[in-house]
Order: sequence, then C-alpha cells, then structure tokens
Amino acid sequence: MKISLFFILLFSFSVQASPPPCTVWQVKVRTHPVEKYKREDGAEYSKTNREKHCREKFKAWNQTEKEDVLRALSTQARVLRELSHLV
Repeated sequence: MKISLFFILLFSFSVQASPPPCTVWQVKVRTHPVEKYKREDGAEYSKTNREKHCREKFKAWNQTEKEDVLRALSTQARVLRELSHLV
C-alpha cells in the first residue's frame, strides 16, 4: 500500500512539473545548443543549451529563405507549385 501511494504521488508531481502544451498560436521549440554570440546592442551571450519552450513571436523570412523554399517547391508536384504564390 505504501509503495503504490508513493508511485501515485511521484506521478502526480511529475505531471504538474511538466510545461503546459503550446497554444494554437505558438510553436514548440525543442532543446538545442546555442553558440556564443554578440547582439547588435553589444550584449554578449555565452555558449549554452536552450531549454524547450513555446514561442509566440515569429521572425520574418529573408530573401534567401524564400528562394530556398521556392526552389524546393519547384521540384515537387504541380499542386504544391501552385501554392508557392502564397509564400
């Protein structure tokens, strides 16, 4: 009885400790390494591992990223190529 109560309590704490799921308007970002970098304002950041989190803000695509997507779409089926005008 004591052992089963222990597992129930252990499980309930682990469920409460897990982060909430991302909303429809958020994107899940997985854990990933970040190299040392310096921002435009001069703030320096050391190398670290970024934890998983939900992200709301989206960065705009640059021209190279747009061209890469269009190039990949051009090799796909006609249906996908017709969707490329949305990019």
